[in-house]
Amino acid sequence: MNRELRSELQFESESNLSSDTDVGADRDANVNLKEAQMNPLVCPLCGEANGCSYAAGAPHSECWCNQAVFPEGVFDRIPTEQRRKSCICQTCLAEFKARG
Repeated sequence: MNRELRSELQFESESNLSSDTDVGADRDANVNLKEAQMNPLVCPLCGEANGCSYAAGAPHSECWCNQAVFPEGVFDRIPTEQRRKSCICQTCLAEFKARG
C-alpha cells in the first residue's frame, strides 16, 4: 500500500472511531507501528524488513547499501526522531528514484 495512502487512511480511521474499544485498539496499532519503525531491521518508511545485514550482525561491508546510490532528499521523508536509527529498504529507495 502506498505510504501516503496508508497515512491518510490512518488519520481517517482515527476520526471515525465510535467506541472506547476502537480507540484502544487503534492506539495499540499506532504503538506497534511506532515500535516497528524504531526497529533497526525495519524500514522507517514502509514498515517492512530493510535487509540491513549490518543491523543483523554482519559486517557493514556485506550490506546491500554499499552498492546503492542514495539521491539527495531520499532521507527527508523519514521522521526526524527515526533518522539514523534504521535504514530504508531497497523497495523504498527504488520508489524514490522512480518518482525522480
